[in-house]
Amino acid sequence: EYGGAYVSPLLFNNLKKVEEGFRKAMKDEKFLSEMYEGLNDFIGINTPILYSKKLTQLAGGEQKIGKIFLKRTDLHHDSSHKPVNAFCSVLLAKYLGFKRIKTETGASMNARAVASACALLDMECDVYIGALDAQKVSLNKDITELYGANIIEVHDSSKTLLPAMAAALRGWQNDPEAMYVVGSVAGPHPYPLMVRTFASIIGRITKKQMIEKTGRNPDNIFAVCGGGSNLSGIAYPFYNDPEVNIFGVESEGEGINTDRHAATLT
Repeated sequence: EYGGAYVSPLLFNNLKKVEEGFRKAMKDEKFLSEMYEGLNDFIGINTPILYSKKLTQLAGGEQKIGKIFLKRTDLHHDSSHKPVNAFCSVLLAKYLGFKRIKTETGASMNARAVASACALLDMECDVYIGALDAQKVSLNKDITELYGANIIEVHDSSKTLLPAMAAALRGWQNDPEAMYVVGSVAGPHPYPLMVRTFASIIGRITKKQMIEKTGRNPDNIFAVCGGGSNLSGIAYPFYNDPEVNIFGVESEGEGINTDRHAATLT
């Protein structure tokens, strides 16, 4: 509502088409039915919540800290939360008549997820990755290629996620048959809205499962937070519940004042 799209004028029409298509799709029962069918049967969206006795004991025991539960998004197809947004986004692209997907990645989990969805839905896939990231996550990069994706290494600036995103956007503005898919709650509108909306399906299921399992909402939610899709996905359905504390956790490493950390938002 208060955001915007600080982008090249060459991207404006692309973004408008995606925004209008997204809003239309969210009201289309046929699209939503196909989306939920894929989330259930391909992604395996209904992963369990596990009470972790060992973590609870390590943290001081039930009497001191209560119970620690784990939402098992690692049991999704391709082993993370990323495939939920990836599948929904690629399905949206097909719904809107695009032929090709362009996306960026850092750890390559998003790349794996998008490439997997493209393989399922018969879409071409171009993945932009910073050259340094490509070295660090070579296994995920190789799996992405096995799904049939075209890997484009970016050597601009820091050779990491932000220049990869910029390169993907440049590639998109020259390709009218492609749709850009974002894996993080980032980029120009409508992407933060779209990623939050698709990823928060995880949080809605979690909320229902916690009430079924414990009779109430959790006291605290802790989520890894780099680009925000994991945190927003689990936490968004709890934003209006004042009894729930929400924590985003980033890797400080040797300190955010050094160059040896993985904190992206601080």
